[in-house]
Amino acid sequence: MTGFQLNGAAPAELLSHSGLLSLTGAQYLLARRPDLVGLLRRAPKAENIAVQEIPLPPLTCPALQCSDASFSGTTISLASPDSRQVSIVNFPVDLSPSANYRISFGADAPENPVFPLSVNLYSYNRGSPTYDYPEEYRAVTNFSKTITPHILWINSGPAAPQHAFVRFYTQSRIPIHIINIHISKAKQEIPAAFTEVFKTADGISVFQNASALPRFRFVSQCIPATGFDQAEGLVLNPGFDLSRQAVVEGLDRKIDLSPGQILSEDIHNNRMQWTVITGQQSFFVVDDSWFPGWTAEVDGHKSEIRIVDGFVRGVFIRGAGKHSVEMRFWPASLTYGLIVTACSLIVLLYAALKRRTRAE
Repeated sequence: MTGFQLNGAAPAELLSHSGLLSLTGAQYLLARRPDLVGLLRRAPKAENIAVQEIPLPPLTCPALQCSDASFSGTTISLASPDSRQVSIVNFPVDLSPSANYRISFGADAPENPVFPLSVNLYSYNRGSPTYDYPEEYRAVTNFSKTITPHILWINSGPAAPQHAFVRFYTQSRIPIHIINIHISKAKQEIPAAFTEVFKTADGISVFQNASALPRFRFVSQCIPATGFDQAEGLVLNPGFDLSRQAVVEGLDRKIDLSPGQILSEDIHNNRMQWTVITGQQSFFVVDDSWFPGWTAEVDGHKSEIRIVDGFVRGVFIRGAGKHSVEMRFWPASLTYGLIVTACSLIVLLYAALKRRTRAE
């Protein structure tokens, strides 16, 4: 969902959807490279921003001034013939200076390409300076075999000309398929998503994410999803309210919920316990990774753990009043391992006793 690596590193395109970082509870972000520091300083807090859609021309090569690109219905395929040439499509747009533009699209690839899919604003007119705002390049590096939605925000900068292009291009020989391209202009100023709060002596900038959601919380609405792909699409939709809504797999309808309050908590590595007070029907979200082996009890009775927002956990709590909620982690592999270990010890003990009996 996020592209985070095990060492905590994250892809730069994640900054274009600051809400996803808030969903993970990421309160601070650290960067050393100047380009990433610049991206963090300019990353917009862009959820629920009103936009004006920009009409696009037909998906044909003449209309988009393409090179090494192919079109099949509403799908554009970009692939370089030899990794030296650039496969490219250009969408003509009329720009305003220092305005924020949202570029949304879906993309997939048969495997993760070596070269990224790059997106930027560009203009070239013979006899005039080339418009190419290097601070606002965006690169998409994570792809799956199924269509994944992407949302990129790009500021046009103070020198933006009226007539320009939104460019999609790559040097990848592995084909990248793009669908559902929408380009919009924000109707209002977008506040910054992160605040730079500290810089270390060795050049690491620390940014605070004031919108980080609490690790344990209640939501007021559950939205159904059939699986991860649909959940990801809903969570990344600009109209999705991360703080109020949750995408829950396995539901057959949208559910409005009563609020809840956490009275106490007792948190350990493989056991978590809360005392909460709720309305008639509430939904409790734990922003920790969903994984097989977690079980839940509400008031001492087993309760199904739901997969929430594609990668975290949640449980329904029914009945107004005070409740006890507990989650425990005991994976099946641990049980199997203990059984194998016990059997091995029995065999070893039996063998040892048999040798001793023979010796006597």
